[in-house]
Amino acid sequence: MAERLRIPFVDLDSDIEEMAGKSITRIFAEHGEARFRELEKEATERLPLTPAIVAPGAGWISNEAIRVLVPRPGPTIYLRVEPRTAALRLGAGAADRPLLAGDPLRELERLLAARKELYESADAIVDTEQYPIDQVITHTAELASAFMQHRRK
Repeated sequence: MAERLRIPFVDLDSDIEEMAGKSITRIFAEHGEARFRELEKEATERLPLTPAIVAPGAGWISNEAIRVLVPRPGPTIYLRVEPRTAALRLGAGAADRPLLAGDPLRELERLLAARKELYESADAIVDTEQYPIDQVITHTAELASAFMQHRRK
Protein backbone atom coordinates (compact mmCIF):
# COMPACT_ATOMS: atom_id res chain seq x y z
CA MET A 1 0.00 0.00 0.00
CA ALA A 2 2.84 2.39 0.81
CA GLU A 3 4.30 1.76 -2.64
CA ARG A 4 0.94 2.35 -4.27
CA LEU A 5 0.46 5.64 -2.38
CA ARG A 6 4.14 6.58 -2.76
CA ILE A 7 4.64 7.28 0.92
CA PRO A 8 7.01 5.72 3.48
CA PHE A 9 6.26 2.47 5.29
CA VAL A 10 7.05 2.12 9.00
CA ASP A 11 7.02 -1.26 10.75
CA LEU A 12 6.92 -0.43 14.46
CA ASP A 13 8.02 -3.91 15.53
CA SER A 14 11.17 -3.58 13.38
CA ASP A 15 11.81 -0.13 14.84
CA ILE A 16 11.45 -1.52 18.37
CA GLU A 17 13.90 -4.32 17.63
CA GLU A 18 16.37 -1.81 16.21
CA MET A 19 16.01 0.49 19.24
CA ALA A 20 16.49 -2.39 21.69
CA GLY A 21 19.16 -4.20 19.70
CA LYS A 22 17.30 -7.48 20.15
CA SER A 23 14.25 -9.38 18.94
CA ILE A 24 10.81 -8.83 20.41
CA THR A 25 10.92 -12.39 21.71
CA ARG A 26 14.11 -11.57 23.64
CA ILE A 27 12.67 -8.27 24.91
CA PHE A 28 9.69 -10.15 26.36
CA ALA A 29 11.88 -12.94 27.78
CA GLU A 30 14.46 -10.63 29.35
CA HIS A 31 12.41 -7.58 30.33
CA GLY A 32 8.71 -8.52 30.10
CA GLU A 33 5.74 -7.04 28.33
CA ALA A 34 5.83 -3.77 30.30
CA ARG A 35 9.26 -2.89 28.88
CA PHE A 36 8.12 -3.84 25.40
CA ARG A 37 5.13 -1.47 25.74
CA GLU A 38 7.49 1.34 26.84
CA LEU A 39 9.62 0.77 23.73
CA GLU A 40 6.46 0.63 21.64
CA LYS A 41 5.45 4.06 22.94
CA GLU A 42 8.94 5.45 22.25
CA ALA A 43 8.85 4.09 18.69
CA THR A 44 5.40 5.63 18.17
CA GLU A 45 6.61 9.02 19.40
CA ARG A 46 9.34 8.87 16.72
CA LEU A 47 6.90 8.39 13.85
CA PRO A 48 7.27 10.89 11.03
CA LEU A 49 4.91 13.84 11.02
CA THR A 50 4.51 13.43 7.27
CA PRO A 51 2.11 10.87 5.76
CA ALA A 52 3.23 7.27 6.15
CA ILE A 53 1.76 3.80 6.33
CA VAL A 54 2.40 2.53 9.84
CA ALA A 55 2.14 -1.13 10.75
CA PRO A 56 1.84 -1.35 14.53
CA GLY A 57 1.74 -4.63 16.36
CA ALA A 58 -1.68 -6.01 17.22
CA GLY A 59 -1.38 -4.85 20.83
CA TRP A 60 -0.41 -1.28 19.95
CA ILE A 61 -3.92 0.08 20.42
CA SER A 62 -4.20 -1.56 23.84
CA ASN A 63 -1.27 0.55 25.08
CA GLU A 64 -3.10 3.32 26.96
CA ALA A 65 -0.01 5.54 27.00
CA ILE A 66 -0.13 5.59 23.20
CA ARG A 67 -3.87 6.23 23.01
CA VAL A 68 -3.70 9.09 25.53
CA LEU A 69 -0.44 10.80 24.61
CA VAL A 70 0.03 10.28 20.90
CA PRO A 71 -2.34 12.09 18.55
CA ARG A 72 -3.54 10.25 15.46
CA PRO A 73 -2.60 12.39 12.47
CA GLY A 74 -4.15 10.00 9.98
CA PRO A 75 -6.83 7.37 9.90
CA THR A 76 -6.60 4.12 11.78
CA ILE A 77 -7.83 1.19 9.75
CA TYR A 78 -8.57 -2.14 11.38
CA LEU A 79 -7.76 -5.01 9.04
CA ARG A 80 -10.22 -7.52 10.50
CA VAL A 81 -9.45 -11.23 10.38
CA GLU A 82 -10.86 -14.19 12.26
CA PRO A 83 -8.52 -15.82 14.79
CA ARG A 84 -8.47 -19.13 12.89
CA THR A 85 -7.40 -17.37 9.68
CA ALA A 86 -4.79 -15.34 11.54
CA ALA A 87 -3.38 -18.54 13.07
CA LEU A 88 -3.17 -20.14 9.63
CA ARG A 89 -1.50 -17.06 8.15
CA LEU A 90 1.03 -16.96 10.99
CA GLY A 91 1.83 -20.65 10.74
CA ALA A 92 5.26 -21.34 12.23
CA GLY A 93 5.73 -17.57 12.70
CA ALA A 94 3.46 -17.75 15.75
CA ALA A 95 6.46 -19.12 17.67
CA ASP A 96 8.08 -15.66 17.33
CA ARG A 97 5.14 -13.96 19.04
CA PRO A 98 5.43 -14.13 22.83
CA LEU A 99 1.75 -13.44 23.51
CA LEU A 100 0.77 -16.46 21.40
CA ALA A 101 2.87 -18.98 23.34
CA GLY A 102 1.25 -22.33 23.95
CA ASP A 103 -1.90 -22.50 21.84
CA PRO A 104 -1.78 -19.69 19.23
CA LEU A 105 -5.43 -20.08 18.18
CA ARG A 106 -6.70 -19.94 21.77
CA GLU A 107 -4.47 -16.93 22.50
CA LEU A 108 -5.62 -15.14 19.33
CA GLU A 109 -9.25 -15.72 20.36
CA ARG A 110 -8.52 -14.40 23.87
CA LEU A 111 -6.65 -11.33 22.61
CA LEU A 112 -9.33 -10.51 20.04
CA ALA A 113 -12.05 -10.72 22.66
CA ALA A 114 -10.08 -8.43 24.99
CA ARG A 115 -9.23 -5.90 22.28
CA LYS A 116 -12.32 -6.06 20.06
CA GLU A 117 -13.83 -2.78 21.26
CA LEU A 118 -10.51 -0.96 20.74
CA TYR A 119 -10.01 -2.47 17.30
CA GLU A 120 -13.53 -1.53 16.27
CA SER A 121 -12.98 2.08 17.38
CA ALA A 122 -10.82 2.54 14.27
CA ASP A 123 -11.82 5.13 11.69
CA ALA A 124 -12.57 2.30 9.25
CA ILE A 125 -12.73 -1.49 9.23
CA VAL A 126 -11.63 -3.60 6.28
CA ASP A 127 -12.58 -7.27 6.22
CA THR A 128 -9.54 -9.23 5.02
CA GLU A 129 -11.15 -12.62 5.48
CA GLN A 130 -12.53 -13.29 2.01
CA TYR A 131 -10.64 -10.92 -0.26
CA PRO A 132 -7.33 -11.22 -2.08
CA ILE A 133 -4.56 -8.96 -0.79
CA ASP A 134 -4.75 -6.70 -3.85
CA GLN A 135 -8.42 -5.91 -3.16
CA VAL A 136 -7.67 -5.28 0.51
CA ILE A 137 -4.87 -2.87 -0.45
CA THR A 138 -7.03 -1.05 -2.99
CA HIS A 139 -9.94 -0.64 -0.60
CA THR A 140 -7.70 0.41 2.30
CA ALA A 141 -5.86 2.95 0.12
CA GLU A 142 -9.19 4.42 -1.02
CA LEU A 143 -10.37 4.76 2.59
CA ALA A 144 -7.10 6.40 3.68
CA SER A 145 -7.17 8.82 0.73
CA ALA A 146 -10.80 9.76 1.39
CA PHE A 147 -10.05 10.36 5.07
CA MET A 148 -7.09 12.61 4.26
CA GLN A 149 -9.10 14.59 1.68
CA HIS A 150 -11.91 15.08 4.19
CA ARG A 151 -9.44 16.34 6.83
CA ARG A 152 -8.04 18.94 4.40
CA LYS A 153 -11.47 20.54 3.98
